[in-house]
Amino acid sequence: MNNKFDKIERLLGRIFISIIAVVIVFTFCEILARVRFSSYPIMERFSSAYLTLKPYVMVGCTKNIQIEDNEYLNSLGYRGKLPEKEKKPGEYRIFMLGGSTVFEGKPPIPALLENEFKKSGFKGVNVYNFGIIAGASSQELASILFEISDFKPDLIIMYDGNNDMNISKGFDPRPGYPFNFLVYENNPLIKDNLKGYPAFTYFIFGSTLLRHSFPSYFVHTLVPLDKLRKQVNYLSSEWKDAIVTTYVNNLIKAEKVSGAFGADFIAFFQPTLAFKNILSPNEKKNSEVEDRLFEFDMRKRLFLELKNNNFGKLIDLSDIYKDYPDWVFTDTVHTRQEAKQLVTKEIYKHVLPLIEKTVKPDSGG
Repeated sequence: MNNKFDKIERLLGRIFISIIAVVIVFTFCEILARVRFSSYPIMERFSSAYLTLKPYVMVGCTKNIQIEDNEYLNSLGYRGKLPEKEKKPGEYRIFMLGGSTVFEGKPPIPALLENEFKKSGFKGVNVYNFGIIAGASSQELASILFEISDFKPDLIIMYDGNNDMNISKGFDPRPGYPFNFLVYENNPLIKDNLKGYPAFTYFIFGSTLLRHSFPSYFVHTLVPLDKLRKQVNYLSSEWKDAIVTTYVNNLIKAEKVSGAFGADFIAFFQPTLAFKNILSPNEKKNSEVEDRLFEFDMRKRLFLELKNNNFGKLIDLSDIYKDYPDWVFTDTVHTRQEAKQLVTKEIYKHVLPLIEKTVKPDSGG
């Protein structure tokens, strides 16, 4: 009898020691994971160090983040300077909106564009960067109405298209929704019925190690991505048309809202890797046939919709690097710093006639 109890006792002892060992190993690995990985609040692969919630614009940038040496985000959370409340005599204010391709750069495209005007003698022309990470046209439209309108704009530029065409393909599938809006609306604090809510998943979600080890599990458990894709008939022709229609409607509204505040408006459909014919070895790593076919299809639908709406304020820059032999794209849409000059000069060429109606060289001097 004692032997039986001794065996049970030894078995329980081994189980206890094994549990302690597992806990110690897991704790050690968790500490390493927290040191190694950034600890974003939800779904790291859908997040950015610059993203935060903002009224109306929805997703913006966090202020007090250092971008470059001695450069921080301004009081509205955008990169670079903000205009003074009162416009100086001879000043011409340009506001440039877009996603990360407007926000990022050393310097970014808005700063390069302003420099082009300064070199041409337009010293009173100031270009303000209102780009946000993962921003799309719906958010840009809100920014024009709720933010830019307060600063007496003369010209508003939208440089975008990629996020509008592609965000719904990889993230929240609903056309026109901000980047991963489904994450925010699945916050348990705003749920009216928590029956069946994945409490255990949220409990283990606190582990950085598990989040990085099993990202797909958390995505499919915490957000109804598959359900939403079925609701919108994901990847269907109707779904693609809805994306394009939303984008075009936002452009039309942006022009009308800009005009209501006395500003000219112009938009540029940005280049992406899909439209580049000659790929460098680095670019070939990011180029997928499926993605190229999707983007060509969406571009065709877009310009058909623009034609149907008789809207001519969107300039197509998608082919600007079409036969460019050198390495341009670091991923599917972001470019190397040297390549930004070509886009900047093309934007300058189209914007200059709008400015010359009001400002002459050296008028701000």
